Amino acid sequence: MPRTKQTARASTAGKAYRVANPLPTRANRQSNDMSDMSERKEPVKPRIKFTLKKGEHPEKEPRYQKPKITHDPNKKPHRYRAGTVALREIRRYQHGTELLIRKAPFSRLVREITIDIQKGLDKDRDTVDRWTGEAVGALQEASEAYTTTLFEDTNLLTIHSKRVTVMPKDMILVRRIRGEKAKDNVERTDLLKKLGRNTSTGKKERN
Repeated sequence: MPRTKQTARASTAGKAYRVANPLPTRANRQSNDMSDMSERKEPVKPRIKFTLKKGEHPEKEPRYQKPKITHDPNKKPHRYRAGTVALREIRRYQHGTELLIRKAPFSRLVREITIDIQKGLDKDRDTVDRWTGEAVGALQEASEAYTTTLFEDTNLLTIHSKRVTVMPKDMILVRRIRGEKAKDNVERTDLLKKLGRNTSTGKKERN
């Protein structure tokens, strides 16, 4: 069969469908979207009227409120056994080399003692009016070293007495064994009397 040329014919079947259902234009799309939004629109909630006190904010919690309890109030807080924290602090301070007394109070004490001692001296002698930082630091190093060794010996005497509590009588006995008590006590008492201080506490006596 010989081939014949086929020509395209205009189809009228889809024309009626396109007339009935036109393609969406820009105006149609906007109108459809607005219709969808109107359908999805949520109902308006009624407004709640309330009065605010001073220091409150409508969107925030009040400033002054009791803290919320997040733990069990009946549960006891954790506590270490007696002596545990003390032993921990002993190990920490034995490993360290830093000074334990604050520098400013120690410096004030040194200056106060210097002024009190110079009151009993003659006016012709030279007086000390200033202290360098290195001099005060050397005094503090020596003072803390002396205090540490004194407490070490006092603790040994306490253990020898079959006790665990350090008492003043232990320190007095240690100083007597060292040979510090008898001589220094008389000189200290005389100096405190000259300076107008209490011989037991060392504080200035008020008139």
